[in-house]
Amino acid sequence: MIHVQHDSSVLAATDYSPANNRLHVIFTSGETYLYSDVPFVVYQALLAADSKGAFFNANIPNIYPFQHLPPPNPSLPKTK
Repeated sequence: MIHVQHDSSVLAATDYSPANNRLHVIFTSGETYLYSDVPFVVYQALLAADSKGAFFNANIPNIYPFQHLPPPNPSLPKTK
C-alpha cells in the first residue's frame, strides 16, 4: 500500500494498492471513495501532476468503477 498526503485543495490523501489496482481517495471535504482497476501508471501520473485535483477530475471519476465509503464510525473502538 502506498500512502500519500497531498497539498491540494481537492485531495487530502490517497492510498494505492499495486497488488489489486485500487485507489482509495480522501477528499478535503472528508468524503472517501474507493476506485477499482486504476493502473499504476495512472496513479504515478496523478502524483506527478502539477494540479492533483485537475488531473483526478479529468482522468479518474468517470473512467474507473468506484464505491463511496461511509465515514468512520467514531463510536467503534480503534484497532492497531
